[in-house]
Amino acid sequence: MKSILVTGATGKQGGAVINALLAEDADMEILAVTRNPQSGAAKKLADKSPKIKIVQGDLDDSAAIFNNASQVSSEPIWGVFSVQVPMGQGQTVEKEERQGKALIDEALAQNVQHFVYTSVDRGGDASIDNATNIPHFISKHRIEQHLFERTHDTQMSWTVLRPVFFFDNITPDFMGRLIVTAWDAYLQGKPLQCIAVSDIGYFVAQAFLNPAEYRNRCLSLAGDVLTYEHMQEVMRRKTGREAPTTFRVVVYMVMWMVRDMRLMFEWFYAHGYRADIPRLREMHPGLKDFEKWLEEDNMDNPAQYAREHDQPAALPESVPAAEAIPSTAVVDNPRLDRYQVAFCKGSRCVWSGIRRMRRWPMRESLLCGDGSADINGDDESGVGASRDDSRERHRVLRRWVHTTAQTRKQGCSCENVGG
Repeated sequence: MKSILVTGATGKQGGAVINALLAEDADMEILAVTRNPQSGAAKKLADKSPKIKIVQGDLDDSAAIFNNASQVSSEPIWGVFSVQVPMGQGQTVEKEERQGKALIDEALAQNVQHFVYTSVDRGGDASIDNATNIPHFISKHRIEQHLFERTHDTQMSWTVLRPVFFFDNITPDFMGRLIVTAWDAYLQGKPLQCIAVSDIGYFVAQAFLNPAEYRNRCLSLAGDVLTYEHMQEVMRRKTGREAPTTFRVVVYMVMWMVRDMRLMFEWFYAHGYRADIPRLREMHPGLKDFEKWLEEDNMDNPAQYAREHDQPAALPESVPAAEAIPSTAVVDNPRLDRYQVAFCKGSRCVWSGIRRMRRWPMRESLLCGDGSADINGDDESGVGASRDDSRERHRVLRRWVHTTAQTRKQGCSCENVGG
């Protein structure tokens, strides 16, 4: 059994790599590196599979990571997945570069056989020489060059994957709104290549599963190319709503303060990513475009159907047409943390205040009886019309998600408009 060390294990990319390896049922031991093994995310990760072993570690001390890994596994580390972040609490591009280079050096010292690094595309095949003028692109280019130079004439092979803009950046929080608005303001109708983080995980897993095929290979990754207008059209068609935005003046102020982001969006307009999507689709037929990502990956997607933990257990298995679903049915949803989900038959929320939501409002179907559903509800009332007797028990529900604190302080009154 090969042992794979995965950095950033509780983050987006590291988590995607672990999920991909598990999906392939790879005969590999996964050493998941996290700074806090006692965190909820780390414990949840460990529960996924007995193949996963949690390793305490900080990228500021690569030697300690390998030492801690040896205490939880008797297997020598065969492969390393390397990812660093340039922004965030305590992070800088200088620190990112230092951490990336140090992990390469320690992997060589530990006789690692295959090293996979996720960088960033800087113009397709031109990426090898094109550092760009963007600080967090330059740091990745320097880490790449360090990898090429240090592994020359050594036993350690490598794969460099260069993803483009993440679909996963399109979120309803402030940063997501900022990025979506910047896309509109800076690209001015020009297309942008995008990738699902889950597909990055797929290619990393393939590099470990097929090291000969991916040996000393650089590959830019993208799954779709979208203009801002096309992205919003797909959002409307799939979810009934556009991706949230903010005021442009807010974007311009942030870009003035964060030079790195401004340079990146200016580069998107002037140059842009150049991954070979048709070739990638031949390698990975399941490569996600934006529409498929919304359907399969995006847990904030309002088009997602209700899941079992979203439905109040107290509701009856079947609901006759004239029988009201209790408007007081409320259930805590584990996925929404401090949020609550309220289901009200034939009700609409008339709360006039600002809605602070981790998910956008959505229409969902309560599946009853034969499991079919009518999801074509009236958008104003939230009530689905029963078109025939076979659908009489099916009701479209409007789900509003409020913060518990907001509901407790100011309340939320709903009026029944159905019957």
